[in-house]
Amino acid sequence: DDFKLTPRLVFNAGISTPTGYADNVYVYGDYIRQGGNSQTLLGIMYSRVMEESSDEDAGRHAISVGGFYRWADAFVPVVKLELGKVALGLSYDINVSKLTIASKARGGFEITGSYRSFLNMRNTSLYQTKCPRF
Repeated sequence: DDFKLTPRLVFNAGISTPTGYADNVYVYGDYIRQGGNSQTLLGIMYSRVMEESSDEDAGRHAISVGGFYRWADAFVPVVKLELGKVALGLSYDINVSKLTIASKARGGFEITGSYRSFLNMRNTSLYQTKCPRF
């Protein structure tokens, strides 16, 4: 009972738009608040599809580059490679906060990985949106 976490509030939003036959731009925002602490993250990514397959298992091959800004803390350049259902990303936090004097604007590398679900969501009625017909 002595140790209780305060509720965590999270808002995030993103939008993507094609900028060409094989190009997309993604804009993303994230806000997190817990207790007296908060974090705001804004970013933009450009993605180029190198190969896309109609086979669900093959997926698409794409490369993305962009950057994120963690408000009053860091700028984060990102490179992401998608190979089918697997995605690998490399980023580096460049410190821009008051700690820049101590850190000399150095940050740290981060490697991320993700795997898209093995479920075929396109054919699952649970994930389909019902739209009215006019």
